[in-house]
Amino acid sequence: MSNTEIITIVSWINTLFSIYGNFLVIKKKREGFIVWIISNMIWIFIDYTVGLNAQAMLFIVYTFISMYGYIKWGEEN
Repeated sequence: MSNTEIITIVSWINTLFSIYGNFLVIKKKREGFIVWIISNMIWIFIDYTVGLNAQAMLFIVYTFISMYGYIKWGEEN
């Protein structure tokens, strides 16, 4: 299997994982932020690997936003 094929498979799996995080947050489950943090880190790796540095930076920002959301949601409950 080539690197491109591996990246494509990991991207699709991570897409489903990211959607799962959305589902959890919609259901008001704090764990959704953890899923987002993990999936964002995977996106950072993928984007950096394929040379999408601007998008990797976007997912770094998303990771910090997810961390903030996790903390704030914990303070409110």
